[in-house]
Amino acid sequence: MTQLELARKGVTSSQMELVAQYEGLEAEFVRHGIEQGTIIIPANINHTNLTPRGIGQGLKTTDPRHCDSSEYNKQCKSFAYSALKKGIFTKIKEFV
Repeated sequence: MTQLELARKGVTSSQMELVAQYEGLEAEFVRHGIEQGTIIIPANINHTNLTPRGIGQGLKTTDPRHCDSSEYNKQCKSFAYSALKKGIFTKIKEFV
């Protein structure tokens, strides 16, 4: 199940909690942002050594172009742009 599907069901995942902890926010804020399309957690479930980070409104990183140049963040940026193109990350399209 995706983070978006969980958020729409009102479920806060452990990844949402980790993002909230890193950001110094409540997990419900992150869950609601994912549900509304203003926050994404770009991560591939096949990559087991990732630390989830969020991109979006109200977070430290609001623009996928601000990801650094590490391999993980290259994948993060690629995922974020794909999400924007598919309409998943609809509320912050002005960043592309």
